[in-house]
Amino acid sequence: MDAVQKVSASSKKKFLKEIDSSGGIEGNIKDPEVVKLYLDYCNSLLKPRKLQNAIEKILQKDSKNTSLMEFFIEYGNSLPIEIVKKIGDKTSVEGELKSLIEAIILSNDISGRFSNFSPSDGQISRMCQFINNPDLVPEKVSKRIMEELFLRLQKMYREEAWGVIIQLFREEIGVNDKNFQCYKFFILSLKRKGMGAKVDENLSKIY
Repeated sequence: MDAVQKVSASSKKKFLKEIDSSGGIEGNIKDPEVVKLYLDYCNSLLKPRKLQNAIEKILQKDSKNTSLMEFFIEYGNSLPIEIVKKIGDKTSVEGELKSLIEAIILSNDISGRFSNFSPSDGQISRMCQFINNPDLVPEKVSKRIMEELFLRLQKMYREEAWGVIIQLFREEIGVNDKNFQCYKFFILSLKRKGMGAKVDENLSKIY
């Protein structure tokens, strides 16, 4: 297999200028390779404003653009989280793209320990929605985030943050094979807090 050729920063800048002078990203929106490279280069060259403007222009022209979806799948976790949140707030963002962006934000919540063990209502809702509907997100992303969540909950449990774990599972969860490994920390935390009745109540929903 041929080695992937590294593109220099100057070559990336030249490419962006060429696209900008030939109709911009909106004028090249039908070319998936151009769209992906343009967004990738904006990101790698640390041009957050240019990146956000490009994504917004794509959404205005084609909110179901497959190249945009592929870009978020591949590079979503490397994007500035504030840009991801702003894009997610756009009314034109819906369906699979909306679910993907919410999952990327959840990944950021997880790495930030849910605001250092002080989860907001939005973070709780986002986590529960993901656990209940992991299939709304592309499998490649879903598996990674479920693993991230498992490791975070495992660490929180070992650190005796049982009350926080219980708080995170405040919303109704439909337990299944994909989310049980995460859900079990909720049950174990209830036991640790001496909430036997709650344990029985929640286990009765599974068995």
